[in-house]
Amino acid sequence: MYGIFLIDTQSSFTTVKTKATGGSCCTGYGCSRRFKKEDNVRFHSYPLKDTERLEKWLAAMRRENFIPTKFSRICGDNFLADDYHLGSRELRKTAVPSVFNFPEHLQKPVQTP
Repeated sequence: MYGIFLIDTQSSFTTVKTKATGGSCCTGYGCSRRFKKEDNVRFHSYPLKDTERLEKWLAAMRRENFIPTKFSRICGDNFLADDYHLGSRELRKTAVPSVFNFPEHLQKPVQTP
């Protein structure tokens, strides 16, 4: 991601800070969506303060050694329409991402009765 460099000249030493100018990238397995305002796709933060819910999200994603941060995002393409409050872009508290492009070895086998 490219950034703009800001130099702090108020102190006795020079500090270089970067300001993000790009967008968020979806961290969902197999998803390559990047945030674009004109796409009108919602990007959601991980429920970092709700450990039970976070564990469900991580288990559903099946990404080995992935640790989300406060900057990590997952796009709305990874959720079902039922995961949202009716007429809203806000996720329900019970929502778990479930739409992924898993390779064959990560897909759950279909159980037949």
